[in-house]
Amino acid sequence: MDYYSKARKANPKKSIKGCAAKLGINDKTLNDWIIKHSKTKRVTQERIEEHKQLDAVNRRIHELESENKFLKKRQPSSPEASG
Repeated sequence: MDYYSKARKANPKKSIKGCAAKLGINDKTLNDWIIKHSKTKRVTQERIEEHKQLDAVNRRIHELESENKFLKKRQPSSPEASG
C-alpha cells in the first residue's frame, strides 16, 4: 500500500495495474487493499474524533463532580453548620 501511494504522488498517471505488476501481485488484489485501507482510514479518523469528544466530556464530568463535592461540604461559617 505504501508503494502505491508513493508511486501515485511521484507519477499521478501510474495505474493500479502498473503498480501491481511492479509489486508482482494481481491488480485486483492491490485494488482491494486500497479500498480496504481507505475505509479503515476513515473509520480510524472517526474513532479518533469520538475519543477526543469522549475525553472532553469525561473531563467536564470530573470538573462538575469536583465542584459538587466541594459545594456539598459544610463550611463552619455556613448557617447549616451552626444549626
